[in-house]
Amino acid sequence: MGRLWLILVAALALSGCYGHAFPVAQHFIYANGGTKVAAEAEVFVDPNGSFYPDDWCTWFGSRTQPCATWHGPRRWKAQSLLAETYREAKGDVQDGPAFRAHIEADEQRQLRELRDFGSAKKRIFILIHGYNNTVAQADPPFDAIKAKLDLRPDDGVLRFYWDGLTAKGIFGAKIWFNAVGYSQLAGSRGLRRVLDQFQDKEIYLISHSRGASVILSALGNPIYAKTFRDKTYQAIEPWGNAYKDLLSPKPPEAGRHNRLHILLMAAAVGRIDFCDVSEQDRVDQGQGCRTLRPLPDVKSFRYTINTGDPVLRKFFGLASRLNPTNFGLDPEIGRAINDEGYGLMRQYYTDPPRLKHKFEGYVADQTFARMLADEGILRPGQ
Repeated sequence: MGRLWLILVAALALSGCYGHAFPVAQHFIYANGGTKVAAEAEVFVDPNGSFYPDDWCTWFGSRTQPCATWHGPRRWKAQSLLAETYREAKGDVQDGPAFRAHIEADEQRQLRELRDFGSAKKRIFILIHGYNNTVAQADPPFDAIKAKLDLRPDDGVLRFYWDGLTAKGIFGAKIWFNAVGYSQLAGSRGLRRVLDQFQDKEIYLISHSRGASVILSALGNPIYAKTFRDKTYQAIEPWGNAYKDLLSPKPPEAGRHNRLHILLMAAAVGRIDFCDVSEQDRVDQGQGCRTLRPLPDVKSFRYTINTGDPVLRKFFGLASRLNPTNFGLDPEIGRAINDEGYGLMRQYYTDPPRLKHKFEGYVADQTFARMLADEGILRPGQ
């Protein structure tokens, strides 16, 4: 074990081949001027769960280069959109207050459009990728999921992108710890606000990998790793009262009467991701979590079990440590959670076990088709 820890420490000490994930589009929520009757929409949230606004990349001195061919600011030292607006003198954005106002106003515009989008739909399918994914990597499996769904004229598909960082090879270990926290903010500040725009809908939340954390964090404030929480509080302290509750946003709106259906592939979460936020102090003190958060609007919960997934196993057999990822790996973890608090979870075993973690592989696996069929949303002939 000592040797394995040395390997892990060495991997985490490396730097260089990693960075942020940026949008390709510069217009949200509809592409090409669509309206609420459109069948598809998309949003993209940054590490703090803030929505990327329309024309976002032009604020970074890229007025002559399309967002689709641009890979973000050369100096992204602030780590998020809002943080960049508070360091205008040193950053790429030259008018921080104006950009901040644009972000905040466009979030409200996107939320209004999401309400319009949902008002014309009976069922809404929300697709969520995992950590270490660019738009180019997420879109093919998103397309494949959409092709498998038995979509009706009054259905809507929403592609939910979030900044889970990007890296190659061993650098994936380096970005993991920040990506864990970013997934929680993507859920609590991003996806939660999306869900709050819908009323009396059947909503299907379909995710891969750490996208499971985005979903769970949208349904209740998560427990954060102490180091991530402390670092975030330090970063937002200069922002004043406007964002003092960034790590503890208001709970999901009650009385929306939505019926949520969760389908997780290769869920890179553990029991801690189901824990109620009231347990934060106990966890900080190294004690176990006693209380799971309620999931009152969840009507079905299906997820894959793959005992061969190397990423969930963390390669070194550390699935239960360093932000656990054993929910999608060890069937006993989910059974215990289900028996303790929910009584509605159903496991689907990949047979034979998959030896890769890739999103597209899970979508193509017949295990996912079985999940869709049991949910009654699989397109005939798939």
